[in-house]
Formats: sequence, structure tokens, C-alpha cells
Amino acid sequence: MTEHAGRLAEVLKVNLGLSVESTHGGIGLDLKGERMIAFLAARQLTTRGPDHAPQWKVYRRQIRSGLLAVLRLNAANDAIEDYLLLPFRLKAGRYVWLSDDSLTRHHAARFATFEALAEDVKVRLGESTRAGSTKRALRNRRTKQGRPKTKSARVRH
Repeated sequence: MTEHAGRLAEVLKVNLGLSVESTHGGIGLDLKGERMIAFLAARQLTTRGPDHAPQWKVYRRQIRSGLLAVLRLNAANDAIEDYLLLPFRLKAGRYVWLSDDSLTRHHAARFATFEALAEDVKVRLGESTRAGSTKRALRNRRTKQGRPKTKSARVRH
């Protein structure tokens, strides 16, 4: 996981010119003092039977903000099957339970390769770190307190 965090930090530095700091023992990346992304591994649980879908369980640690990049492991838990990118708006709790059916509920994006995951993070950060418009914001004018306009041209007396 520290290798993946380092690779993503290098991609962000080269492509976007962002300087990110490694945190949480090398699994997290911070940008300007705020948590940006954390890499976690999800172990596949033993299947209960042929009718049950595979499930993964990931320990979220003390990570409280940012994106979670989850590396889902295969059935033997010895190789990476795919990558997930989850927003932090998950329910409170130390563990996140994942299955193929629960990905939409968790608003997760699924990627087959690390390069695809890095490209998505790069696009998200490129949009969020752009400078705002240089035009001045228009002020809301207070409306005049008075009689409402009538449908006809005549004014009631």
C-alpha cells in the first residue's frame, strides 16, 4: 500500500505539480494539510456457500476524511483483484463491508488497474484545485417592499 501511495504521489507531482505529503505510515496522502486519499487493503472473506456472493472486509483505522482507495484482494488474499475509490461519506465504524452489490450503495468507482485509479484521482484533483473565476460575484439586491404587480395594467384602489 505504501508503494501505491508513493506511485500516486509521483503521478500527482509530475502531472499536476502538486506536492503531497505521506502520512499514516505511508498509506495516506495529504494535500495542504488535509487528508486527500488513503490506501487500504480489503481481504476477501471465505464464502459461506455456492449461493453466497463474495464479500470483502476492510479495516478503516482512524481515517476520518478524504477518499479511500481500497485494494480488493483475490480469494486467496495473495494478489490484488481490483481497485475501488470510495468517498468518505460512509457510515461510522471501523470496518467497511464490501460486495459487488454494495458498490453502488457506497458510491464506489471500480478500476481494473492502478493506472486507471490514478487517472481518476488526477481528474478529480485537477477539477478541485483549479482557481475560481476572476469575475466578481454579483450581489443579491433586495427587492422593493411594496404591492405585488397585478395581472392587468390597472392598479387597484
